Amino acid sequence: MNTILPTTKHAAQRMNERGIAPWMIREVVLNGIYMQKQGLLYHYIGRKQMPRYLSEPEQNILENLVVVESRDGMIITTYKKKGALKALKKKQKHLCRAA
Repeated sequence: MNTILPTTKHAAQRMNERGIAPWMIREVVLNGIYMQKQGLLYHYIGRKQMPRYLSEPEQNILENLVVVESRDGMIITTYKKKGALKALKKKQKHLCRAA
């Protein structure tokens, strides 16, 4: 994979299944917003974060794409979800651990 970050086997599999190309990951990480939740870094790109140099079809493909990155900089998974930003904001800051 020709992404700017190392990718786990799981992420590569999900990218393949979901038709997410390495250039898409690169655009989300470089141009999207991010937030730290549950010990992970969530990158998200919506209409407001789209770079102007992308064509309209490329912007439509990228819209609502989420890239999940581990603490050590590995891409864990990636997915598209309408309303992803709202869902990410609702996530708990920390995972609950059973005693």
